[in-house]
Amino acid sequence: MEASSSKKFWDDIIEQFYNKYKGLHKWHVHLLNTVVSTGKWVNPTGRIYTFERQKNQWTQSLEWPRTQILNYPVQGLAADTMAVVRVLLNAQLVSTNLLSSVKQIATVHDSILLDIPSELCYTIGMEVQKAFDDTPAAFEALFGVPFDLPFRCEITVGPNKKDMKKWVADASLQPQTLITP
Repeated sequence: MEASSSKKFWDDIIEQFYNKYKGLHKWHVHLLNTVVSTGKWVNPTGRIYTFERQKNQWTQSLEWPRTQILNYPVQGLAADTMAVVRVLLNAQLVSTNLLSSVKQIATVHDSILLDIPSELCYTIGMEVQKAFDDTPAAFEALFGVPFDLPFRCEITVGPNKKDMKKWVADASLQPQTLITP
């Protein structure tokens, strides 16, 4: 099945989306209007995005990069928020003397990959959950802006990425070795 190349088709899809998510539409309009009038957007964390009009490859006219304007602030805020999570988690692991038991493998967008011994899954899983629970207050303390977005943590565990299962906060269950919020 091919995707439609009709501009009207995609304009209708976007209109339906914005009709369903009116708050997001309102924010997108505000974001676009701010960038068009100032050439920049400042995220709550202080990260500044500057934008310039770019030549449209089909019409050759100068246009604001709408997709970048709507996407970059969201991705940047997510990156900044995950940095807060990582700092909180690291501090908790240090304070509980668990840091040496954890290999921080990577972060990918909104995930943190850890390699841990299976016998510590419950204990470290609880520390990961606590770091996520503490993030909104830490974000507000750091940046002076209330964190009013839903913020949840989902943890999966397993011996490898292929065999992951949802983590259950039950000390009697000792799942495998990898935690990914």
